[in-house]
Amino acid sequence: MIHQYKSNGYNIVMDVNSGSVHVVDDIVYDMIPLVEPLVTEGIKDADTIKAAVLNLANIPYPQEEITEAVDEVLELEKAGQLFAPDIYENYIFDFKKRQTVVKALCLHIAHDCIIGSNIIIGNSTKLAGEVKVEDYAIISASVLCHQFCNIGCNVMIQGGSRFSQDIPPYIIAGKEPIRYAGINIIGLRRKGFTNEQIDQIHNAYRLLYGEGTREENIQKIKETLPITEEIQHIIEFVQASSRGIIK
Repeated sequence: MIHQYKSNGYNIVMDVNSGSVHVVDDIVYDMIPLVEPLVTEGIKDADTIKAAVLNLANIPYPQEEITEAVDEVLELEKAGQLFAPDIYENYIFDFKKRQTVVKALCLHIAHDCIIGSNIIIGNSTKLAGEVKVEDYAIISASVLCHQFCNIGCNVMIQGGSRFSQDIPPYIIAGKEPIRYAGINIIGLRRKGFTNEQIDQIHNAYRLLYGEGTREENIQKIKETLPITEEIQHIIEFVQASSRGIIK
């Protein structure tokens, strides 16, 4: 695909498929649209192309200059910098068959965000810069998330929520102002968590959101509960939180 235009006295030629940009003189600029259909048809012989161009009427240049200009155009074509093939042309058919990755684009994800796998984000939700979202999080519509916040795995965040602190894994976050609203039992069951795992997660949050400081409650979890993979993740998430977790 070729784009040609004139700007501030310069003749600009852009070959989209190769990414090449050329500044050329008037005659080469005029020869390109004449040579392009011949090359596209599969004609490779330089003499045949020159003869075809010379046979065209109303070309206001001497024959020798036309021949030289066509040679320049063909040199660029040979170098892969003009009339380059579209190597992605057939990929679109395979792309249409692949599993959908993004199902909605009416949202804002700012710079340097890290988005995990199997995420659901509702429309009009906005994530500020450097937010991290772990796997299997569900963020409902019209949620506003402050910069640098972390959103844990398997959470469910109520639509319209606004928050400036981290949301730890496996919970439901909602209401106004946003706060801990229990664990995401339905979501965990759908992901194959056992009743025992869910009970342990529930017990961890009872201790975490009980009386005492975060540090004291983390210590209670370590002393009271078996340190399963899920419990360890809760502990590490809370301890690593620089903004603090929601109340």
